[in-house]
Formats: sequence, C-alpha cells, structure tokens
Amino acid sequence: MIRPAHVPLAAVAWIDLLNRVIDGVDDLACRGYLVDLDPPHEWTNPPDEAITELAGLVASCWQCRRGPSALGEHWLNLQLGKWQRARPARTCACGAVYKWSGAPGHNQRFYTVTGAGLFGAPAGAVKVNAKGQVTRSGACRCGRRLAEMISRQDARPMQYAAPGKDRGKPEPPDPAASHGALFGKDELAGPHGETS
Repeated sequence: MIRPAHVPLAAVAWIDLLNRVIDGVDDLACRGYLVDLDPPHEWTNPPDEAITELAGLVASCWQCRRGPSALGEHWLNLQLGKWQRARPARTCACGAVYKWSGAPGHNQRFYTVTGAGLFGAPAGAVKVNAKGQVTRSGACRCGRRLAEMISRQDARPMQYAAPGKDRGKPEPPDPAASHGALFGKDELAGPHGETS
C-alpha cells in the first residue's frame, strides 16, 4: 500500500485511486478473475483494459469506493453485459430475435433480446445428443421450433432423435446467462442499482 504522508493533495487522490484499483484487482484475483493465483501470476484478461475500467468505476461510482468487493461486482456486471451484447443473434422467420448461449451444434439456450442488446426472458432451449440429433427443441412465439430456425440459418438439416426418457425433465439453470445466479440480482446493475 502506498502511504500518502507528506504528499500534495492532488497526488493523494491519485494514490487513493491506485490503492483502490489494486485492492479491486486483488479481490477479483481471489475470485478467479483477472490474475491467475498460481505462479507466475499471469493476467487472464488484458491488464490495460481491466485497470482502466476499474479506475473509471472507482472515479465515477461512489458505491465502488466502499470496498474491493463492490468494485469487483460492478466490474463483473460490466463484463457480463459486454459478453451478452457481443453474442450473435438469430432471427426466426416471423421476425422474433433471440440470443443464445452454449456451443453451436450442442445444447443451446435461447433468450429474447432487450433494447440494450442484453439477454431478456428465457425463450427455450435446443438439446442435442452425442450423435448430433435434436432431442428437445423449444418453440418460438410463432410456434416454429428453435431447431428449425438454426437449421434454416446454418443451411444444414437438423435430424431429430426418437423420443427418449429424458423428455419432460426440467432444465438446469444456465449460469452463463442468469444474472441472479451470477450476481444475486434480477438485472445487470452495479452495486448501487444503476443498470449498465
């Protein structure tokens, strides 16, 4: 920690900002983000971008100044928002737009899209077995199967598996897209309640 003794007032503000960013990086590293905890402690994200974002949050968000965990949570919310905005969208023939999580050709979960380009309400899922056959497909609001939308956009036919025993089982929540599961909040918001 840098000690601000006998330092001009403007420099004290910069030292305080730097100390808060360092504490935020430490907190995120303890959670498994930014810096690998094992030697040689390499950055897992681009350090310049992450440090700039953390410094911006400390400088502009009074709630992030309360401590490293508040700063880390706000930064993680920003990263989730970036990831969701960057996800590709698929459009049904009826015009409904969906974003999805999961690997193409495997199990995918579809969500409506908010005005900010984020995941909205869950719309359904497409489950695929080891042979690449569709075992379950949710439906668009128009009634078309989501697997048909994938097939049309990827220009490849989707094969359907014979009905199996797993039909009707509830699907586990998708932690990559669930705001509440990741951060205990219903929407992408900083610790002070502002949405990103």
